[in-house]
Amino acid sequence: MVDGDGTFKTLDEWEREYTLYQKLRQIDFFEKYKIWKNFLLWKRLMRREKMKEYSMNLGKDLFMLDAHLRLPLISIRKVCLEPQKWNLLEIKNIKDALMKD
Repeated sequence: MVDGDGTFKTLDEWEREYTLYQKLRQIDFFEKYKIWKNFLLWKRLMRREKMKEYSMNLGKDLFMLDAHLRLPLISIRKVCLEPQKWNLLEIKNIKDALMKD
């Protein structure tokens, strides 16, 4: 209805539109649309729920996220990485060292 007035179609126009509508519904995309839509909604919901569950498990099991363990773990890591900075072996000329082997 437009502005309270009904719009009417002739029977031929209605039948033509009805057959076109039925042909459209037989196209694979339109035929399976409701199933696809529901599947995608379900898939998104499952992904969201899994992510929520995994983040809760990580928050519970990951030591670095524990407020009491965070600072001691960081300081232990610094101490463990300190030897990497040390220059334990000094080679003045790499070519000479390689040729002696």
